[in-house]
Amino acid sequence: MAFMPFSPRWLVAHDHIGDARQVLGRLRAYGHTSAPEVTEELRLIHQTIAFERATKASSYWELLRRPNRRRTLLGCGIQFMQQFTGINTLMLYSPAIFRSIGMGSVQSIAMFQAINGLVNVTSTIPAILWIDRWGRRATLLLGTVLIIVFYLVLSLLLRSYDALTNLTSDESVIFNFGPRGLGIASICMVYLVVASFAFSWGPCGWLIPSEIFPTHLRAKANSVTTGTNWISNFVITLTSPILLQIAGWRLFLAFSIIMAVNLVLIYLFLPETKNLTLEEMDTLFASSVWAFKSASSAPKDDNRHSAETTTAATTDTDAPITDDSLDSYEMTATV
Repeated sequence: MAFMPFSPRWLVAHDHIGDARQVLGRLRAYGHTSAPEVTEELRLIHQTIAFERATKASSYWELLRRPNRRRTLLGCGIQFMQQFTGINTLMLYSPAIFRSIGMGSVQSIAMFQAINGLVNVTSTIPAILWIDRWGRRATLLLGTVLIIVFYLVLSLLLRSYDALTNLTSDESVIFNFGPRGLGIASICMVYLVVASFAFSWGPCGWLIPSEIFPTHLRAKANSVTTGTNWISNFVITLTSPILLQIAGWRLFLAFSIIMAVNLVLIYLFLPETKNLTLEEMDTLFASSVWAFKSASSAPKDDNRHSAETTTAATTDTDAPITDDSLDSYEMTATV
C-alpha cells in the first residue's frame, strides 16, 4: 500500500488537482495528462464531489431513499444470497458430510478437508486475474449455473448412497457405483461446488456492494451490506448441522433450488458494473431496473468515454463545467 498512489477522487477532494490529473493520465492514457478522456473524467470527478458535498448524507435513512434504494437492495441481496449458496455448510461441516459417506478415519477426513480449503483458495485466482475482463454479471451467472448442476448431482449421489447402505430405505438407487465410488464422487462434487463459488460468488459478493455506492454513502452502505452478510452467515451456521441431520441429501437439493432462484434474480436485476466510474454508476442505476434491458450491461471499452455517457452522467442540478472553469479551479487549488 505504501507504493500505491492516492485515488483521483481523494486528490480532487483535497484540492490536489495536478496530482489527480497525473494519476488519471497513468490510468487512462498511458501517462498523457492532457488527453481528452483525462480532462473529461477529471471534470466529472470534480462535479460529483461538489454535488456530494452539497447533498451529503446525514443518516442511514438516505440509503432507503431514491435513487439509493435500488443499490441498497441490490447490495444487501448479493450479500444475503452469497451465504445461501450454502458455502459455509460445505466449508464448516464437510467433515460431517465426509463421515456420512463412509470416510470414517480422522486422517482421511483431515486430508479431504485440507483439499477442500486448497480448492477454495486456488479457485479464486482466475477471478483475481480476469474478473475485469469477464464482467461481474457474466461471472455470477456462470458460477450460479455450475453450482446448481453440481448441487443437484451431489444430492442424487448422496441419495443413492443412502439407498445402498440403508437396507430399510425405500429410495431407489440412481447412481450405482458402489458405496466407495459414490463416496468419492460425492467428495468431488463438494470440491466442484466450492470451486464454482470461489471464482464467482466469493469475490463478486464483496466486490459489487463495494463499488456501486457513491463515495459519500459508501461507508454507511457497506456497513449495512456487511451486516446482512453476517446475519445470513449466522443463520446458515446455526441451522446447517441440524438440517444435515434431519434432511440429509435433501438439504443440497434445496440449495440447488435456491441457486436457481438466485439465477433468475441476477439475470433480471443485476446490471454489469465492470469498468464503470462512479459517475457512470449513477447513470446506470438511474436507468431501467431490468438489468437485461439496460444498455450499460454491455461491456464498454476501458479507456474510452463516449459523449453520450458524459452527457448522461451530468446531473440536471449542476451546470456543466467547462475547460476554462476547470483550469481556473486548478489554479485556485494550487495557490
